[in-house]
Amino acid sequence: MRLGFRVERFIGADLLQQKNIEILAENVQIRENKQTIGELDCLLLKDGKPFHLEIIYKLYLYDENVGTNEIDHWIGGNRRDSFAKKLEKLKEKQLPLLYNPHTKPLLDSLNLKEEDIEQRVHFRAQLFVPFQKKVEFNLLNEQCLKGFFIRPKELGRFKNFEFFIPFKRDWLIEPQEDVDWMTYQTFKEK
Repeated sequence: MRLGFRVERFIGADLLQQKNIEILAENVQIRENKQTIGELDCLLLKDGKPFHLEIIYKLYLYDENVGTNEIDHWIGGNRRDSFAKKLEKLKEKQLPLLYNPHTKPLLDSLNLKEEDIEQRVHFRAQLFVPFQKKVEFNLLNEQCLKGFFIRPKELGRFKNFEFFIPFKRDWLIEPQEDVDWMTYQTFKEK
């Protein structure tokens, strides 16, 4: 899942309130013969020094049956994505895009030289563990743990609770209490 964003919304106003930051370009698609080969999330100047900033926001579920280590166990909700795959894509495709010959016209238009640009990654994630499962964090930041997930076959344990299904655009906000709650039966039907 890749979310559309503007840098100030994603990282927050703190970045833009700093007088030493100037955003040069955001969400720039790099093309080869009318086909997009990648996108640079943000080019900025900090204290006059150019930076390429890749911005990532992901949701991952813990599945100890996938892979052989802590990084491999974190997968996307559709099971096609994973933290390990995202790191590989970042290393093999997204960060090298700065040095692709098709990026040069953009850099020239901004009067930037690739060798002067420092690359940074702003990676945020929401991590969810299986219900009532203790997961040990050795490599990842435990502060990214947002809650737990429940498999469909386990939902019956919660039939006396109320439910709410947020729109996808609201998945990243903190849970709200003032919503239209539904019964277990209505939730199952939806």
